[in-house]
Amino acid sequence: MESLKNNRVKLLLASYKELSNARQLSLCAMCLALSVVLGRLSIYLTPTIKLSVAYLPFALAGFYAGPLAALLVGALNDLIGAFLFPVGAYFPGYTLTSALTGLVFGLGFYKARPTLLRVAVTRAVVVLFLHMGLNTLWSSLFVGDSFWVLLPGRALKSLIQYPVDVLLLYLLLKLVPRIRLGRGGAARPPIDPTKR
Repeated sequence: MESLKNNRVKLLLASYKELSNARQLSLCAMCLALSVVLGRLSIYLTPTIKLSVAYLPFALAGFYAGPLAALLVGALNDLIGAFLFPVGAYFPGYTLTSALTGLVFGLGFYKARPTLLRVAVTRAVVVLFLHMGLNTLWSSLFVGDSFWVLLPGRALKSLIQYPVDVLLLYLLLKLVPRIRLGRGGAARPPIDPTKR
């Protein structure tokens, strides 16, 4: 138990160091912009249930820059989306859930091999505790309906969407490193402008 705690602390410290890296900050900024755009393409089935793939950039930020960077991408995504493209009144609970989603993706994927089991478990934590738990609570407070009235519809939507989400995440995390990595699996060196 103590070693698990030490590993999480080391991940958070490594993620903190990533925030001082200009390349990682640029990547996080691109993930943030992409998540804002994808969030605007969400499909609302009801006022409290939507289909979205805006979580994919959170996962990329968590995979490359760690939990703290992904937490910031998640929080800023919700804030920017709420103020630039409001769908309703701003509610800070959704910002908290969005930030925690990034944190969970960072803890699940940073410096780890993206196996199907890891992706499935990480996405399950997000869906069960954050989307079905916290977001249903926020929706019940915001809309005024009971938590237990909103939960069945949200659970059904999550159950149907979960396998698709896992597949998309797994393919994304397997495909992107191959594009980013050079021959032999080593990271490509930065381009030297004097040797073009």
